[in-house]
Amino acid sequence: MPFVIPTPMAAPAKRPPVLTTAGVALLVLAILHGAVGALGLSLGTSPASSHPLPAVAATGLTAAIGILLVSLAALELVAGVLVLRLSGMGRTLGLILACVELLQGLRIVVDGQGTAIFAVAVACFLLYALATTGDVFARARRG
Repeated sequence: MPFVIPTPMAAPAKRPPVLTTAGVALLVLAILHGAVGALGLSLGTSPASSHPLPAVAATGLTAAIGILLVSLAALELVAGVLVLRLSGMGRTLGLILACVELLQGLRIVVDGQGTAIFAVAVACFLLYALATTGDVFARARRG
């Protein structure tokens, strides 16, 4: 009986550190956007006179922005978890959210608020990390 060398099985896909960082960054963005959205909702639904910040006018627009930010936070939370699980859908969702974050950050920087440059940097990192690691997601899908 001849000796047959078995074909080795493919190793499971390993998540590179850049993808771990991208997933964690999406989760941190979700927490930050969720907190700001919750604050916007609380300001938008309470009377302005009873709130400790009298300079902020509680309007329906504040509540609408709060709902938008909480929704964005939910999407970022899902994208972050899916990126950490090496799901292709998480990569796609993460790329879309990074583009939204980049455009929003650039708009704020152009309006004269230089502190949004941090948001632009995070968005650029997310775009880089998710765009250059497509092969990792493809290997994870195969097996």
